[in-house]
Amino acid sequence: MRYAPNFASEKLLPGPPYKGCGVASDWIATDIATFGESSRQASGRIKLKTARTRDLKRGWAAFKARPDSNGIPDTDDLERIHAGMFPDLPQPVQLKTRDFREVIEALDDGYAISIALMLSALPASSSLRAFTSADHQVVIVGRNNAKTTRLDPMHGHSLTYTGDPVLLADVETAAKAIEHGLILGWLYPRGGWTAESLLRKRKNRQIQLIETAAGATESRLRRRIRELEATTPPDCEAEIANAKAAGRESAFVQVLQSVQSMRSTPEG
Repeated sequence: MRYAPNFASEKLLPGPPYKGCGVASDWIATDIATFGESSRQASGRIKLKTARTRDLKRGWAAFKARPDSNGIPDTDDLERIHAGMFPDLPQPVQLKTRDFREVIEALDDGYAISIALMLSALPASSSLRAFTSADHQVVIVGRNNAKTTRLDPMHGHSLTYTGDPVLLADVETAAKAIEHGLILGWLYPRGGWTAESLLRKRKNRQIQLIETAAGATESRLRRRIRELEATTPPDCEAEIANAKAAGRESAFVQVLQSVQSMRSTPEG
């Protein structure tokens, strides 16, 4: 599914100097993960400048509640920033790797990536430096051969900006420069956090847990029956057969009916 993301500029936070690229990147990547659901009010209306600013300020406040030594919200602070803005959504998965192929694979697998970059490692002509040359965090999503789409939090406030193409080779150079070859980022599943997707995941998990419990119960019953067969006189074989049937009936019929009911329930 093609999706045109919503955008939140770090310039909605106080500055200059602007230090909220990690906060704004999380907002943008979460929008992509929810296909815009996180960017809407409870009424269903799209969040405009005031509401987007309010979200970013919550993320900034979560960072300031426990600031680190450099005073800038970065990848190490992102979990609490994300929880401050979107407490009801899952946490993104942290990416730490020295192999840029893992970044390519994540893009191809449908993830948006909030990635840390040292933009001063690139020539001034690089399109990655269109908005700033400082150490920075941006969102990249999708891949078109040697390019990806970058959404830069230093772009001014906009309701129409959906990113611009940049060279993946430049992303690799800048990403490896920030921590001496260690690439730092966070993964957001594109469309994986919509209400429908999360409901489906919870439902499948519940089915898996029930089936696992049913299998464990069956194992215990079979073990008990073997114990009875080993210790019961031969003239009790009929009673054992009845016990087997009754055990299966009482232990599993309701569980299996429950699983079937869950599987046949329409998705939210």
